[in-house]
Amino acid sequence: AFSKSGQRVAISPGDFRGLLIAKVRESTFFVEEHILADFSCISPQWINEQTLIFAGRKEPGLQYLWKFDLQSKNLIQFTTSPIGTRNHLSLSRDGKTIVFTGTDENFEWRLWEILTDGTQLRKLTNGGNLTSHLSPVWIE
Repeated sequence: AFSKSGQRVAISPGDFRGLLIAKVRESTFFVEEHILADFSCISPQWINEQTLIFAGRKEPGLQYLWKFDLQSKNLIQFTTSPIGTRNHLSLSRDGKTIVFTGTDENFEWRLWEILTDGTQLRKLTNGGNLTSHLSPVWIE
């Protein structure tokens, strides 16, 4: 995932352990650090040049939605059981809202929304057991 400036990139390594953070210079990536190596991380998105959101987990089971500040190393967990996430999330252009594929105690994959400050979690879609709602995108 490229930051909005295009000067940084967050890369999920092949084993999904953590994220590689790199600077982008003349179409080349220069890895600066490997963060969150004790996590399984997927679908990173940049809120700003210092802050990422991602789906991840530290142990087998449900993934959750997380926010990480690269400068302070502050890690905040946005969702907790029973709200698990899949690897489908989308950040609004203004960087204030995340829509993601999640499940609750019914284990039906639906679209959920949360603000990037971790407040106002709400389910956006409903449906039957035989359908899943995946891959949200913003049309702005």
